[in-house]
Amino acid sequence: MSITINDIRDAVVGALADSFPGIKVSDEEIKQGLGQRRFYVKLLDAAQLAEVGSRYRREHSFDVHYFGPDNAELNDVAERLYDVLEMMPTPGGDLRGIRMRHETVDGVLHFFFVVQFRVARQPTSGPTMQTLIEEVDLIG
Repeated sequence: MSITINDIRDAVVGALADSFPGIKVSDEEIKQGLGQRRFYVKLLDAAQLAEVGSRYRREHSFDVHYFGPDNAELNDVAERLYDVLEMMPTPGGDLRGIRMRHETVDGVLHFFFVVQFRVARQPTSGPTMQTLIEEVDLIG
């Protein structure tokens, strides 16, 4: 079973919901002024890089926004996110958040991280080799 973009997004949303009960988590755009204490999970980009054979490495970059009442709470949430988003379960296996960093812009915490994993695809069946007959003359 392969991991989909939606599986990864659901893992991030689920990790936040489990670790911060009572705080709304959304993966849809949030309009300003909808209240305090909420998360917004945004997929920034995704990439797939070819490796050997039919293996690929995928990277998904996220920006988790947190809307909180003050800088002290934003800092506390940022500290917790380093642990919460380090390892997240999915139906296809656990995913690890890497290259984590955060910043606060205009009173909103932005927590950036990347999820990286490998995908193996079934090779496409192509023509098979014909039989090779090799003759050797031994001079003795």
